[in-house]
Amino acid sequence: MDPSVLVIVGVVALIVLPFILAVLTFRPLIISIADRIGGRKSGAKEIKDLKQKLLMLTEEVQDLRHKVSTMEDDYQFSQRMLEDLERRSKEPSKD
Repeated sequence: MDPSVLVIVGVVALIVLPFILAVLTFRPLIISIADRIGGRKSGAKEIKDLKQKLLMLTEEVQDLRHKVSTMEDDYQFSQRMLEDLERRSKEPSKD
């Protein structure tokens, strides 16, 4: 192979390679700019997904709070029943 061809290929590679690397490196930024030029909001889908997840988690937390409240009420009722049973067992019978 002729050395001049190698030099030309080397020079072209030195010119083209930085542009290719820049495009690959800044691809997210380029996509974001293209979305804004196209009129779309950048990251709108991700924000919508996050809002849906937040609503789902909020509902789940409310449900769990309700369950814990119910468990506390049941526990207090059980405690009162046990205390009442103990008190009745200590009282002398009237028979």
